Amino acid sequence: MEKKVVEILRLTIITSRRKKDRLLSLLTRYNVHILTANYATGTVNANFLEELIGLIPEEEKIMMNCLIKKNQKAEIFQALRQDFHFDQPNTGIAFTAKVDQVIF
Repeated sequence: MEKKVVEILRLTIITSRRKKDRLLSLLTRYNVHILTANYATGTVNANFLEELIGLIPEEEKIMMNCLIKKNQKAEIFQALRQDFHFDQPNTGIAFTAKVDQVIF
């Protein structure tokens, strides 16, 4: 029996918690594996003037990790730019790391 080798990447996304449900919908459309979502707090602090005029940086973050096939990366990143504006400052960050082995 011949085994098919698929290159796997770990995708990490960090953004505001408000985007959680929409991101979960996006990632499940791609049939990602081992999807986890962890709540976090950002480290940016607003100064007095920013708070006074209501420009408070969002500190409530979510960090999502999942496994994707390497050939899905470009399409997922395009969706993050198009649907979530990750190409603009302070909207979110996404990156991948190579996974050498996964044993189920």
